[in-house]
Amino acid sequence: MARKTKYPDRTDPSFPHGTMVGYDYGCNASRRAECPATPTCADVRRRKQKLANVNRRLGRPTSRDLIPAGPVLTHMRNVLAAVPYSSITAYAKVAGVDREVISTLHTRDTIRRRVAEAILAVTPDAVAALTDEVPAQPAIDAVRKMQAAGWSLRWQMRKLRADLSWLWHPDRPIRRATLDAVTALARTVGERAATPENSGLTKNAIRLAIANARALGYYPAAAYDEDGTLHPEYLQDEEPTTDYRRMTPEAKASARFAILTEMIRSGTSRVQAVKPYGIGVNAVDRWLQRGHRNPNAIGLRFQALAGNQQGRIEVAPGYGGLANIVLKYATWVATDSDTDPVQAWTDMIAEAAAWHEQRAQKAAVRAQRSTTRTESLTPKGVAA
Repeated sequence: MARKTKYPDRTDPSFPHGTMVGYDYGCNASRRAECPATPTCADVRRRKQKLANVNRRLGRPTSRDLIPAGPVLTHMRNVLAAVPYSSITAYAKVAGVDREVISTLHTRDTIRRRVAEAILAVTPDAVAALTDEVPAQPAIDAVRKMQAAGWSLRWQMRKLRADLSWLWHPDRPIRRATLDAVTALARTVGERAATPENSGLTKNAIRLAIANARALGYYPAAAYDEDGTLHPEYLQDEEPTTDYRRMTPEAKASARFAILTEMIRSGTSRVQAVKPYGIGVNAVDRWLQRGHRNPNAIGLRFQALAGNQQGRIEVAPGYGGLANIVLKYATWVATDSDTDPVQAWTDMIAEAAAWHEQRAQKAAVRAQRSTTRTESLTPKGVAA
């Protein structure tokens, strides 16, 4: 409204005749005869409209303030591709433009020059600084190296006050705050090795943390040279281990049979039996536990030998038949190369389930016989 009051009268000498401004202020086609300029305001408006229509048909910018959006879109995609887990939200914040402009850029043929210059000025480092999600692998390496020095995962969780479930999902991103917290903890720990005095952990917990980390191929920070290579002295007398998570299903099934065979025949503890395979004792418990929710359950129970401080185990009384079933399939897998370990494990589970069912039926028959005998020996009129 303020602009229109600047030219109240079209007969005023200062009125901008012969321009688009004059057309906007009322000197339009209906007043072409009254316009003193040549070309008139209406003619200027018509020529500009025709030029815009031609440029639009040819795919050219329709205004001097508009430039092609193709190079701008290419630059934005290159920047986002260079920053893992980046987002258009972070890009828009760095560029200082509305997020909708960034998200709809691929649908535009032209873009305003000022907006284009702001988008083209964005660098990958600036976007990375505002990206909240980062790759998890650097944090995983830091946690595992601390674990290799004896600092157990439980101890690290207490210090971080956070869960470490992302350790088993290296392909998923984590929050930048999580990476910063892990990095700060690793910097605090440094190259110190965990001891019961400085960590509050038991010797067994420290020893187990080191074994689990080395099974995954991780060593303490002091084991690496400045260029990141492992020092040769840490490879001397190293027992060969296997990463259970990277094994094929056939190799996993064979490892299960080998572990159970070692436990049944030699009475070896679970800690010692699983050590060459880089897995935890909880996995063995899941294979052995009895329950309809676990398709891999065998129902084979173990009990510790009385007074044995080494934790060696033997098959619990009454489960000799089930142990024989396990050893039968384990022998097939170990001696016959044509036997499929996965199928053998499935067949063993089925036979073990049938063994449990038969044992339950015999127990029910014995209970019924006991009840019948008690009733026959009870005098009439006397409560059992």
